[in-house]
Amino acid sequence: MKIGNIVSLMHNDTFFRSEEFQRIIKDIKKVLKSIEHPKDSGGFFLLDQRPINETTPIVKVLREKLILLGWGKERRIKDPLDYPKIKMDASLQLESGKFFGVEFLAGNISFAHRSVNRMKKGISDGVLEGAILIIPSKTMSSYLPDGVANYQEIEPYIEVMKDNTFEGTIIILEIEQDGLKHDIEPEKK
Repeated sequence: MKIGNIVSLMHNDTFFRSEEFQRIIKDIKKVLKSIEHPKDSGGFFLLDQRPINETTPIVKVLREKLILLGWGKERRIKDPLDYPKIKMDASLQLESGKFFGVEFLAGNISFAHRSVNRMKKGISDGVLEGAILIIPSKTMSSYLPDGVANYQEIEPYIEVMKDNTFEGTIIILEIEQDGLKHDIEPEKK
């Protein structure tokens, strides 16, 4: 899997420079670059048909590989008062007791805005230290189900999404398949 643009919407300088954050970035990049589809293909390939490829297998493999690196599976992250419940595809509990979340965007542009707002809410409530939103490129999204947003679609809104009023870190990371193949079995949800 190729990694494209990496954009910081906001970041806490101390955490951004910390060993914990460097580990998070290293884990995410390592996992994304190691995802193979189909299995043992040496890369991440999509079926060369539009829009037939499902996002569920991407999220499943991403989650499984992060778990092998010590991350938690998909769960609702809650504060001691059991509110708010913030669902992330994977999360890592930090030394501070807060979490760092990862979410793969599998919905439309409204989902992207909601994901970022949910991350900001988790930060403002002291539950999250930060999160990464993984978004497919325009090329990749054209092979995914209709309506899946892409980095180029959200790019015009990045400036208004940036926010330095919170003490947290939110990153948008763009991904793209290594290529297309004609002989891949279509994935089921």
